[in-house]
Amino acid sequence: MALGEGMQYHVELNAGHYIYSAHFPGQPITPGVCIVQMARELIEHSVNKPLVVRSIKTAKFLSIVNPVDTPELLFNVALSYSKDDGTDSIGAKVEVGWGNAIFAKLTFELISR
Repeated sequence: MALGEGMQYHVELNAGHYIYSAHFPGQPITPGVCIVQMARELIEHSVNKPLVVRSIKTAKFLSIVNPVDTPELLFNVALSYSKDDGTDSIGAKVEVGWGNAIFAKLTFELISR
């Protein structure tokens, strides 16, 4: 994977996971922080090194992700590489959707741990 290229990741949600018992019983939703975490982990896997989120520039959650109604998500990820104050950083633009629905649009910066 070369930085700057677009990537797609197919993610299957586990509606039986305990996180959904708190968000919310009978009407589960995927918390936005979990969507950000999934994106970070996918990017970590792509660049093969541990990363932390340095900053979130935009986080637009456009629609609720119910794991029963939408058990699968597609993460479209575009990365860019830069050096800021001597620190190597990765810029990420992420769109999360399934079918014709877009659930979230994220722009954030990651750095090595």
